[in-house]
Amino acid sequence: MEGIEMLKYAAENGLVMGQTFLGEAYERGQIGEKINDKEAIKFYFKAAKQNRGYYSHVAQLRLRDFRASNKILAGEEDIENVIKIYVEELKYYYDGKEKMLENIH
Repeated sequence: MEGIEMLKYAAENGLVMGQTFLGEAYERGQIGEKINDKEAIKFYFKAAKQNRGYYSHVAQLRLRDFRASNKILAGEEDIENVIKIYVEELKYYYDGKEKMLENIH
């Protein structure tokens, strides 16, 4: 539990990697007793909007997937802009290959 508190502290204080990892923990149901997509989306947006490298790109990918499954509605939280940034970053940094972003490491 101490590790989760440290992760929350890092995420709340703007660390992109912490925000992305915390989003993933909520998405997988590793915090609390069940999956919490609402909290996952909240932290993914924080990381995605910073657009600072790999962990922001992972968060952008996750948000795009949430949008595709209608867990984020069109117009919500500026999702279209986040996806637009993601598509551009994917072409520029990853040569269009999402495989590099599918697993956080």
